[in-house]
Amino acid sequence: MNTKSITQVGVFIAIGIILPPVFHAVGLGNIVLPMHFAPLLCGLFSGPKEGFMCGIILPIASFIIMAMPPLYPVGISMCIELSAYGFVIGLLMQRLLLHIGVYLSSMVALISAMLAGRLLSGVFYFIFFQFHGEVYTWSIFLSTMFIKALPGIIIQIIIIPFLATVILKKSNRSTLFSRKE
Repeated sequence: MNTKSITQVGVFIAIGIILPPVFHAVGLGNIVLPMHFAPLLCGLFSGPKEGFMCGIILPIASFIIMAMPPLYPVGISMCIELSAYGFVIGLLMQRLLLHIGVYLSSMVALISAMLAGRLLSGVFYFIFFQFHGEVYTWSIFLSTMFIKALPGIIIQIIIIPFLATVILKKSNRSTLFSRKE
């Protein structure tokens, strides 16, 4: 990773630390899922390595600075989930962008990333619950990862492809991943 990449990851981590308290202060933290935006956008605009790094560092940095989320098990689960978000959305955007356009690429990459991250987080929770002699059922997984998160999922599906399209057109670039220094 070069200086530009490290700086981009740092900016997205800062955004991911600042947004949650703002949304939680007005009672929208659990609805909007504000911490999820940073690694998704980092992966989208900076690439899969950067998105992965943002996602894995963000929950730990947020815990150190803001004492949120609790580090175990939620923070560890979020490291897994958010790093998958950043990596998958970045990787798929690199692969799809030139073939199906910005909006559709970002939509496919976003939905794939959200599914991958939630699935990996569910696997972590299954192992965590098994380790503690508790049961983690399919209905708990669906309820926590999809039903309760549905408003945030919808908001992300609306906002993120829109941002990708607007920013890419405004920058007049043919790719989100130009590495010109």
